[in-house]
Amino acid sequence: MRDNPSKAMVMKQSEDPDTLSHHSSSSICPFSGSLDSAQRPSLQATKLANSIMNFCTHIDDLDKFESAVDRITRTHVMRGIHQEHYPHLQRALLQSIKDIGGAQAKDHVLVAFEKSFTVLSDVLIGRELQMRKTLKKQTGGWEGFRPFTIIDRQDAKEGGGKMYITMESEDRAPVIKFSEGQDVCIRWDDPEHGLIVKRFRLHQVLKPFNPHYCYTVVVSRSLSKAAVGATELLLEYGQIGYELAVSPPVDLHARVDMGHQSWLQRMFGH
Repeated sequence: MRDNPSKAMVMKQSEDPDTLSHHSSSSICPFSGSLDSAQRPSLQATKLANSIMNFCTHIDDLDKFESAVDRITRTHVMRGIHQEHYPHLQRALLQSIKDIGGAQAKDHVLVAFEKSFTVLSDVLIGRELQMRKTLKKQTGGWEGFRPFTIIDRQDAKEGGGKMYITMESEDRAPVIKFSEGQDVCIRWDDPEHGLIVKRFRLHQVLKPFNPHYCYTVVVSRSLSKAAVGATELLLEYGQIGYELAVSPPVDLHARVDMGHQSWLQRMFGH
């Protein structure tokens, strides 16, 4: 019988909140903390805990889990999460389980989550490496975060508190041609909160700017005045001439055709 984390341990998560990142001596950890609540357990750890639960539930039918792994892979590639970050994520995962699970987070549950994390992280690391190579090989492609500069800000004509921010690649070299529905992660250094990483939806590049080396993103102002999030900080500090770092465009909802036999099946011998 396999060690499966208790189903009672499934955690709730909010919808893509603002994410802070912190420098360490060895790496940048792109999934710790939150602008909206310093007390909230790591969102990425919470998401991965739910993914591990899903993984254990479908261990005998991995095709049902493949779309979840694909989405996690795309999210990690956008946010710049690499193999060296996984030990940090594992610690955050176990701490989130202890914080949220309370008395249900018994030793055997923690051990089961830890074992499942090891298997799942091996799958994700390999998949993320493959995706980074694919993005880098595209025309205008790159790996990680690339320097851009804000060259235009416009309030959306349709209103709704939206603003269009257009960015130009610092080297004015071609960028990846994006498709409708794709996102990028923008990373910048906030003077008060440190390094911030936030996902934004791409929009058709506004005229007269050149789409060969520019991107336009949609920035929606928060309707809540209770907390200051990354979006509000970008609108405040992200004036024309402000330097940012941008990830390659990714569609979080697209499915990858892996052929007749899925890569999960090949890995686990199904």
